[in-house]
Amino acid sequence: MMNHNAHILHIDSYPSAVAELQNISVSPEGVNLMAPKCFSYCIKLEQVDVRAANILKQQMLSLGGDAAVSKQTFAIKGGETDIILIGTEKQLSALDEKLKNQPFKLPTLSQEVQQVMGSYQRRSFTLDFPSGPISLDSRTLIMGILNLTPDSFAGDGIYNQPGRAADYALQMIEEGADIIDVGGESTRPGFAPLSVEEELRRVIPVLKRLRMETPVPISIDTYKPEVARESLELGVDMVNDISGLKHSPQMVRILTRYKVPVVLMHIPADVAIMHQYHGYQNIISEVVAGLRKALQRATDAGVSPERVIIDPGIGFGKKAEDNIVILKNLSVLKSLGRPILVGCSRKSFIGKVLNLPAEERLEGTIAAVAVAVLKGAHIVRVHDPAPTKRLVQMLNALQPEGSLQKGAPVPQS
Repeated sequence: MMNHNAHILHIDSYPSAVAELQNISVSPEGVNLMAPKCFSYCIKLEQVDVRAANILKQQMLSLGGDAAVSKQTFAIKGGETDIILIGTEKQLSALDEKLKNQPFKLPTLSQEVQQVMGSYQRRSFTLDFPSGPISLDSRTLIMGILNLTPDSFAGDGIYNQPGRAADYALQMIEEGADIIDVGGESTRPGFAPLSVEEELRRVIPVLKRLRMETPVPISIDTYKPEVARESLELGVDMVNDISGLKHSPQMVRILTRYKVPVVLMHIPADVAIMHQYHGYQNIISEVVAGLRKALQRATDAGVSPERVIIDPGIGFGKKAEDNIVILKNLSVLKSLGRPILVGCSRKSFIGKVLNLPAEERLEGTIAAVAVAVLKGAHIVRVHDPAPTKRLVQMLNALQPEGSLQKGAPVPQS
């Protein structure tokens, strides 16, 4: 007989730990002390000197944690191994002190561990648009897709009818889109790159009308600096660069001049050949490393990290299986300390799972978006804002830090 109603709590984040401790009226001081002890981190480090790995394991064991290393680590005198550190925040913070005077670059490694923990725990982000700041703290933003391409699969490809295209964007705003992402070039498998002139011909008339008719932030989906510059001159609020700043060094100069937010997406190779790439050894490690390099490119060129949004590039140079693995492990990207955008709307991996054409993938998209939000996505890029808005409103309310919106009527039963 259970006299005390014993049950195991699901605590997988700092907010959920704080909520459970506050539920039993722990003092504020006690909450601050005990919340970091309520859940463990598993921090992967790559290509660590085996001598350093042995010291790391010994020190983590002494703190009550552990470190998983390659089975060859104890048998060889040289070389490298990947490591997974396993410990609570308190244990991993204490590790920093223990490694300060150790050899084999362990003090530098410890700084990396402390930095990634701080990045992973970050909860507060604000995007500074020219029209004003938007907080990403309390809800997931919806980015509506406006494809001005002849091969758009969602019915929005009104590429040669600027008036209808602008009306479509305004309709998406009414349905709940917080941002409109305007793109003039298809990047689906087998696409042919457009000239700058043709891309501008498609997007500029629509951007002009949207900028006159709505204050909602507008994003230009382009990797071409010339298109970005002309769009920003019209008052566009952000740039969505699928190349992650790899296509042209001119793009970073434009970003530093206009000081707007930028989405940096992961692609495995140059834009023109990205869909031919299938050489991943570890998709998650490679996406993290690629986005880290993109972020470094931006900051080295003078772009503020506070203006950078990261995107794992679902469907860009990745097989269906790769995309599913990325969504399952999306929370790993919180290690980079930047807002996460996910674009999985009606993509081919959903079609492969459900054996359905693009126009029948709404339910599959909703499921994928739900996983993305629960795993930490701050912005979701979709063709269908109305059902997505209802989904994310409910999911946000169900998060540990979520609640019913103030003033919202509570239905009976």
